[in-house]
Amino acid sequence: MPKVRFGIALFMLLVATVLMAKAINDKETLLAEGREVLLEIGPRDPRSLMQGDYMTLRYGVADMPDNMAVSGKPYQGLAVLKLDENRVASFARFADEMPLGDAEVHIRYRRTRGWGDTLRLAPESYFFEEGTAERYEAARYVILHVGGDGSVLITGLADENFKKIS
Repeated sequence: MPKVRFGIALFMLLVATVLMAKAINDKETLLAEGREVLLEIGPRDPRSLMQGDYMTLRYGVADMPDNMAVSGKPYQGLAVLKLDENRVASFARFADEMPLGDAEVHIRYRRTRGWGDTLRLAPESYFFEEGTAERYEAARYVILHVGGDGSVLITGLADENFKKIS
């Protein structure tokens, strides 16, 4: 019986290792092959006592649909963002059969419930090293890498001149 338990534990450890390796590989692929997109951010909260220094991101994506347009959509799906010459995104439409233009990307969304339906397009927190909050006060955009399937990964923040804050 102990050999069976050991075998099961070893198998579960192997499965967990494979799943972690796949998740890491997916993120690395998104960093290498994803398209860089900037989303405008609004007012931010600078700190959480439990989680350390971070910034709550409130996206100010231009031309977002109103609550009525969002309420009839699935809980999660794909939206299309149009990029300007600086890679700043604005909402174009919900994904449909129309092919993407050169300056368009798919992005996954989730519909939030509560004080009215809204769209959540990307992670809403950006964590940074403790004591470096002043560095990020000039942030006006979040930098995302967006994959062909609409997946996103935050890779940094940018100032009003679209320059990455490092």
